[in-house]
Amino acid sequence: MSVRIEKAGLEPRDQVVLQTARYFFESFANPEHQSWLLGLTCPTLTYGEIDGVRVASLVLGAVQAMRQARQSCFRFNNP
Repeated sequence: MSVRIEKAGLEPRDQVVLQTARYFFESFANPEHQSWLLGLTCPTLTYGEIDGVRVASLVLGAVQAMRQARQSCFRFNNP
């Protein structure tokens, strides 16, 4: 089941976390795109320099945990 982002009821800050995760997913799926750089900078625009780095780090930790736990391909929408 798919839910459009505008219908998900997410706050703008939550959408930034989701977008950050998508950048990291994209980076693992297509390393040559180096999307991880956007994954690091994206949350700093909303959360500020210090908290943005923390958000990026926590999101990356969650993405890594999902990658290690899954046996099958993870499907995501490109940011």
